[in-house]
Parts: sequence; C-alpha cells; structure tokens
Amino acid sequence: MVSMVERTLAYALAEHRGAEVIWEDSIDLGIEPTLYMHREFLALEGNTNWKMHWRQHIAETMVLRQDMHAIYDLLSEHVGRVLILKGEPMAVQLYDNSYARRSGDVDVLCAPEDVERIWHVLTERGYRGLYDEKPRPWLYNQWAVAQGQGQRVIEVHWKLSAPEIGEPSFDDLYNRSETLDVGGRDVRVLCPGDQLLQVCYHFHHHMGFFKGLIDVAAWWDRFGDRPEVLREVFERASEHGVLRIVHWPLDVLDRISGGEIWRGDRPVNLASLYGAWTTRCVSGVLGEGVDVKSLDFKTFGVSQEEVLAWRLLGLMLVDGGWSKAATVVFRSPEMMRMERGGERVQMEDWRRWGQRILSGGERRK
Repeated sequence: MVSMVERTLAYALAEHRGAEVIWEDSIDLGIEPTLYMHREFLALEGNTNWKMHWRQHIAETMVLRQDMHAIYDLLSEHVGRVLILKGEPMAVQLYDNSYARRSGDVDVLCAPEDVERIWHVLTERGYRGLYDEKPRPWLYNQWAVAQGQGQRVIEVHWKLSAPEIGEPSFDDLYNRSETLDVGGRDVRVLCPGDQLLQVCYHFHHHMGFFKGLIDVAAWWDRFGDRPEVLREVFERASEHGVLRIVHWPLDVLDRISGGEIWRGDRPVNLASLYGAWTTRCVSGVLGEGVDVKSLDFKTFGVSQEEVLAWRLLGLMLVDGGWSKAATVVFRSPEMMRMERGGERVQMEDWRRWGQRILSGGERRK
C-alpha cells in the first residue's frame, strides 16, 4: 500500500529531471532524509554522495539525541514539566524511524509561567539568547539560546504558535501528553491528537512549507485510521478558532491523494483556496531547480515586508482574523512598555510603536 508520504513525494517530483537536481532540491527543502528512505519507491538511483550524506545525517542525529536528553534532564530537574517538540521524537512518533527527518535544534515546550525560571537555569550554565534577546512571551512563542558560536541551539517554546493564535493551554497539553522511547530513554511528548495540531500550526507558521506538509502526511499514515482522534482534533481546533489551520494541509493531501482525506466531503472555506494554491506549488517542485518561497519560508531569503504580508494572509484562516491582523500590525504602546520592562506607558513607547509600524513589523523569528 502506498503511504501518504510516498504519494506526496511522488507528486512533487518533476518529470524529466535528473536525480542529482532532485537531491539538491530536497536538501534545500529540508526533506533529504525522507527522500533517501523512499528512493526505491520513487525509482531514484542514488550515488556515493547520497550514501555519505545519509551516514552524516545519522551521526548528527545521534549527537543531537545526546544534547536533547541532557537538556530534557536539566529542565525536568529544575522546572519539572517540559515536553520535547519536533526533532527525533517526532520522527519516532510519526515516521516510526529516528532518522526519517532532519532536525538541527532541540525544541522544548514549557508553561508560560516557567519561562523566566528556564531563562535563569540556562543563563547560569552559559547559554545566551540569540541576538542577545531575552524571552518576550507577549510578542513571540519561543526563545532561542546557544552556549557559544557554532554550538547547539535550544529553542524554548511557551506556545505552539504565535501569541495571537488560539491553542490549548500548556496544562491541557501536558495532561494529555505521553512518554516515548527515544534512543533507549523516555521523554515526554505531545499525544497524537495534539501532535497533529502542532504540525498544522508549524505548517501554517511557515506558510505551507513542504517539510511541514510531509510531517502532516506522516501523521496521517500513522494515525489517519483513528477517526476518533481526528474528530477530537477538529473539536479542539474549532474551540480555539483554528479549524481552518488544520484543514489547510489536509486539503492539500486530499487533492494529492485523489480524495483520501475527505472522502468526497471536502470542507468549502478559505482553507480550500489556500490548499489549491499550495497543491499547485508542490507539483513538480523537486527537480525544478527554482526557489519556491511558499514551500520553504525558513530557507530562502525573505524580506520583512514579505514576512508581514504572509503572516497577515495566514491570520485570515483564524477566527477573528481581521482583528488579529490589526493586532500584529499595530503593536500597541502597551507592548512597547512590556518590552522595555517599564511600569507605565511613556512617550518613548509611542515613538517605538510608530517606528515598528513604519518598518513593516517585527523582525521574523
């Protein structure tokens, strides 16, 4: 039986293109380990370079696993409740293989009230925020740190998505979480239903990037035969006003698979329009040798203006999207006050607020 991951990769293959061009595009899109594992199904003849790249990927994953366990142990000891996001645990949970996807950072999710404690724990051990920034929970959903130049980056998340987007509370996510054996040791991760929410949020956050679509396809391969889980996800997403965010990648997979997701009952909403657009972008992208920003917003050069425009378009899939879009554009002086740590709004906050609007929004994370 052909998996949804295989169908998606096959749909993305350009006709009459050499394997080397396809391989290079897969590296650009961050999905070369997945492509390598399915190379026989896709009738791609690899070479020594492919094999060496794969061996290097395995070695890097093993080193990253050690770093992940060390950070998980450290934060579990000093904070208590933390979850590991993405990375090798996601590869194990969705792909049933530690090496099926590429990761470079260690991502953890904590309760918002624990962010400051984690900040102190990490800074006491030599970690410093990238760009010398401190956590800003009112503006972003994560904070990235590293111990030194060229060292492992740790991303501390206090939300799965941006502050203006609804989602379950950390308490709910943690109470539903489960333990997963990764490299012979247990770590706590999101439950399958919340994992679908996470990969859909991630897909949405990066405006439909291809690696995120492959993750959603892998979720479907692993859990798509459990309608009760899917029903709970839809109910949860509807409760938090993000049902169309979940519909978007599923709509793409439905089109690619010839109707396997919705079984002829595709929801008709704005997510369908986004789905049709993303499906068109995906067709033949592996081997075309062109930069498709919409399929890898994390890699290709993107200007601040483009980031803001894409982010506003993405918010149209959220309930109350227009008002949330206004919140993103017109960051209030109150936000400026919080950023500088002041007790009251001052003229300086109004000045910085005006500058941010004129500059096209906050620098992308």
